Amino acid sequence: MESNKAEIIDEQILKNLSPKDCLLAYKQVLEFSNNLEAAALLLAENNFHGIAISNLIISNEEAIKAFMLFLEGNDFGLRTIPGFASIFDNHRLRYLVALLMVVADILMEDFKKYCLLFFQNPKEIIEFLSLEPAEIVERFKNYLKSRFSTIKTEIDWFSKIDNARQMGFYSNSFSYSDKQINSMKITKEDFEIFKNKIIRINSGINEFLKYLDGDSELQQKQLSFFRDSFRDKGVIYKEIGEVLNTIKYPNYDSYGSLHQFLEELYNKAQETKPEEFYDQITKGKTELISKMEKLEKPIEKMKKAVKRKPKEQ
Repeated sequence: MESNKAEIIDEQILKNLSPKDCLLAYKQVLEFSNNLEAAALLLAENNFHGIAISNLIISNEEAIKAFMLFLEGNDFGLRTIPGFASIFDNHRLRYLVALLMVVADILMEDFKKYCLLFFQNPKEIIEFLSLEPAEIVERFKNYLKSRFSTIKTEIDWFSKIDNARQMGFYSNSFSYSDKQINSMKITKEDFEIFKNKIIRINSGINEFLKYLDGDSELQQKQLSFFRDSFRDKGVIYKEIGEVLNTIKYPNYDSYGSLHQFLEELYNKAQETKPEEFYDQITKGKTELISKMEKLEKPIEKMKKAVKRKPKEQ
């Protein structure tokens, strides 16, 4: 594969790439993404904030392409999904992938927070699980409410990102975040909003690829598990294909559909009666509390070992 094809991959080229070519291309595309990000930071330093934002957005699109090529280079079989190649041709599809990554990051941060809480104070988690099922369900509903609100905000932000991508290349005004902005008057504060969000996504992709792209036994096992989790889900691939073939059309309001889906999911959760889950919660929490209580002493030993000062030489 010629080196200059990494940045111009289209449907036909993608179809003919071997897994080895995909692994070569992903590194080239990822380097291109990182260069665009670095260029955006330099442009912003010189007060070209509009074009800097455009470069940031495109750097994220290229990082997503690199991520997809890495997966294909490791036999994930994404090219069997109808419409998958559209991700390489369609800006809107790449924005949706970025949105999904942001949502996953939000949920993962919550998971890490609760894991840390358990490590620091196992009793607090055990006390929560000891609550009445109705109280557990109610707290979970409140959690969903707050998270749905956060995710809706992200959907709104990404729904206007294509305007932001184009704004650095033109001098006209455009609508963004419910206000009219002249692209020649983009401020440092505007740039910082994009920088914080997009660089976080790009960094996550870079770290993920760095973590899995290696020859160690652990890395290969993790990659194999990740791949098998995907490839065993043929039905999911079919559903993804149906979604891709629906939302790739310009007139389809994918963000509006996401809003509607969240509303329906939230309403369904709020209408759920706590007693419907009493048996599952009672059974599940009894087993979980038992396991956590067994972990209390080992965790306390680990905490003491971490705090213990090393002996002087």
